[in-house]
Amino acid sequence: MNSFNCQCLPAFRGRYCQLGVDECLSKPCHNGGTCQNLIGGYKCTCPPGVTGLSCQNIIDQCASKPCQHGGRCITSINAFACDCSGTGYTGLVCQSESESIRFIKWPKYEYISLL
Repeated sequence: MNSFNCQCLPAFRGRYCQLGVDECLSKPCHNGGTCQNLIGGYKCTCPPGVTGLSCQNIIDQCASKPCQHGGRCITSINAFACDCSGTGYTGLVCQSESESIRFIKWPKYEYISLL
């Protein structure tokens, strides 16, 4: 009888090892990364703001402390936002003094004027 069994390499399957294994079927790339199937593996191409073999690391956009005057930085993928609440400042990075609160100094008194 002419019977045989193939011992396939890890990247192949099938009776004659003729079928390649699609490593991307398990969706190994995270955070919007795109997967490229390779023989015996895969390669993720990460979007801006994301790194890692499987695009698992989000770059901390707040690491450089972009928010001024005590604004709270909120990071997301390839972007950040500043929460200027309670600082008396507004703007993209809390850089502008708020028009609604202005400190006025008089010779003997200091008070807050709500405009």
